[in-house]
Amino acid sequence: MPAPLFNGRYLIFGSVVGGTADFIVNGLFTDETSTFIAANVSAGDKFYDARGKKFTIIFVNTTSPLNCDVGDDEAAGAPVNPGSIYRPSDTVTGIPLPTREANGITEFLKLHMLHHALDGADVGGSGVIWQRDTFAIASGDLIAEKLTLTATPADADSVRVDVAGAADQIEGDDYIISGNEIQWTGLGLASLLSVGNRVEISYNR
Repeated sequence: MPAPLFNGRYLIFGSVVGGTADFIVNGLFTDETSTFIAANVSAGDKFYDARGKKFTIIFVNTTSPLNCDVGDDEAAGAPVNPGSIYRPSDTVTGIPLPTREANGITEFLKLHMLHHALDGADVGGSGVIWQRDTFAIASGDLIAEKLTLTATPADADSVRVDVAGAADQIEGDDYIISGNEIQWTGLGLASLLSVGNRVEISYNR
């Protein structure tokens, strides 16, 4: 059986360089399922910060508050509050998604976690492999009005385009799929996207 998955918020008070890893992070852990307490958090657990950057807990110093030595998995610098702790699983069932935007976890961050969890996964042993591509929109993308994916989606219905801070994007209204490209000439993304926007696209391949 896979390890249980947290569905928790990490309210970060602050972080400093040092400890046994990259940073010492101090904050409070709240499990939204009311199943776990801070004492259940352990080395190897992960968390995403408010930017969607991933960190690994290397050592738990105290649990109240939750003070941990953490590794900076994406060389992103000090984590930004709030974060969301989860425990990796060897399956893609029960993806650890926070459920309350009121707790400071945005819809984009929830989707970011889902994309990370599915990236490269064989869903249920079906042979369907998920791909996650992340973009920071540049001026050239706006001029070309398209993004080129790593692979060609095997199933157009599996494609999901998520723009940070925006509502769901709809194929045909906001973009079209052409081979391994997401295109938006004359469509909704043309008026939505600007330089610096973060876009995540997931699909099966």
